[in-house]
Amino acid sequence: MAIKKIILVILIVGIAITGVVILNKTHKTKEPEAKKEVVGIKKPEANKEPQRVKENLSREKAPNFVLSGISGNRVRLSDYRGKVLIVDFWDTWCNPCKMEIPGFVKLQEEWGDKGLQIIGVAFAKQGIDAVRAFAKRYKINYPVAICDEQTLNSYGPIRGIPTTFVLDKGGRIYKKYIGYRPEEIFIEDIKNLISE
Repeated sequence: MAIKKIILVILIVGIAITGVVILNKTHKTKEPEAKKEVVGIKKPEANKEPQRVKENLSREKAPNFVLSGISGNRVRLSDYRGKVLIVDFWDTWCNPCKMEIPGFVKLQEEWGDKGLQIIGVAFAKQGIDAVRAFAKRYKINYPVAICDEQTLNSYGPIRGIPTTFVLDKGGRIYKKYIGYRPEEIFIEDIKNLISE
């Protein structure tokens, strides 16, 4: 009889412990909505760099550059002072760049007469002819230049592409984006800077 009581107590304790464990597991897996972290845009598969935005509140002056354009001209950053600038570092093999450039073409078309200028700075790892063919295929309507070592060092480190700098009318860095961004992100920046 005493053995039956001991077995009964062990069973009851075992069931109680099992119930507590199950309740704890189900309670911990459901996180309250208010505590969930909002995550940014999912990065495309080709971009190994984490998505991040750097807001440069001190608005450091962007380094000037003079680069060879794909049409044989010289592209000087200083020629565009007084405009809101988007300087996009990219290359022809980069899938996130291929996703982003049509948005830049549209932005240049819609905002170019309102004070925006986009400049593409290509790494040309596949050669300048590949960059020219890419620009033609994607109907790029803004200057495209070939990056050199000095420009890369002055804007670097650039660890992933696309890397895009948004500059205010005074040529100061407003934001730096690493990785693909939809055009809506840039529209917000453009509106803020054009109204300044």
